[in-house]
Amino acid sequence: MSLPIEESLRIASDVHKHVRQRLKESNLLNAGTRLIDIANFIETETKEHVSNVSYAINGLQPNTCSAINGGIGFPVGLSINNCAAHYHPHSLDVDRVLSNSDILKVDFGTEINGWIIDSAFTTRIASGDDKNNYHRNNNATIEYSKHSFDVDDCESLISCMKDATDLGIRNIGIDVRIAEWSASIEELIRSHDGVHPIYNLTGHDILHEIIHGNIRLPSVGNAVDNKNERFKAGVYAIETFGARLPSKVDEMQVEVDESGEPTIFRLAPELSKYTARELQTHFRTPIFRIHSVQKLFSQLNKRFRTLPFCERYLQPNDRTPLSLLVKNGAVMSYPPLCCTAGSITAQFEHTVLLKDSGTVTVFSKDDDY
Repeated sequence: MSLPIEESLRIASDVHKHVRQRLKESNLLNAGTRLIDIANFIETETKEHVSNVSYAINGLQPNTCSAINGGIGFPVGLSINNCAAHYHPHSLDVDRVLSNSDILKVDFGTEINGWIIDSAFTTRIASGDDKNNYHRNNNATIEYSKHSFDVDDCESLISCMKDATDLGIRNIGIDVRIAEWSASIEELIRSHDGVHPIYNLTGHDILHEIIHGNIRLPSVGNAVDNKNERFKAGVYAIETFGARLPSKVDEMQVEVDESGEPTIFRLAPELSKYTARELQTHFRTPIFRIHSVQKLFSQLNKRFRTLPFCERYLQPNDRTPLSLLVKNGAVMSYPPLCCTAGSITAQFEHTVLLKDSGTVTVFSKDDDY
């Protein structure tokens, strides 16, 4: 019997805070650090701490604490400058490093008993050995643009998005209209000169073993599809995104576009309850006649279930069957999401539990953000 939802989220949040503290102590968030090293550090720290915590809890309450993929909720997002979300280092993209003045979004998840803490912060890279060569990597899956914003512009954008996320947390409640909630966040963001909310990047609800549920929480009031939709009890990722654009660009509705090759994937939830043989026999899905596809599907289902994963976690000979699974809709793919070249983007995010009583518990908040 697993621990209650709230306790599982609390443990996962403790892991998230621990990893953030260890990341801060590591001094990795400096110019010259390879992104692949940051990703490896976060993954290793997550797995080690989840293992230790699970061992301690199961010693007192046997079989109550477990984790999928070592407690990694999803591959860490390390998106720079105009890239706002969904960049994760490719296994061939090993030489990309941070540069001075880069605006880095660090978005990672921790998981216990299928419940995920999704939390993110933004920082400006301001020290270290600036090798300044990430944009010349021949194996790069995406090319970030440099920017010309000064320190004050960068820091005010980062501060604005932290305030916007905090406002979203304060305003959430049972039966609150999501459109009104989003409009208040938009108003705060637009009150900062030169800062725009990103129209098509949103917060979301979190379901058991599903990082993105069916509820969207935009930072723009008119981006809400159902104007009468209201908050109900559940787990939510309160997440806001904003951007500063180059001076030559003047847009009221700022959006991100897909850019580069996907490095993050997820098994289609509606298929995860079937085996590869069942999909071949009962659904007559042609690709499941291919042995390598059957094998990879089974491995993905066993190891990750419906949690996101990245190609770094797979073997080189898995790339062809993975592409077939993506092409046929059995696996969902997520390319990096980027704004206009020359722009900078920022993000903050926390996971909260909203109860029927109206009580809001913010799990991922700590002294750092």
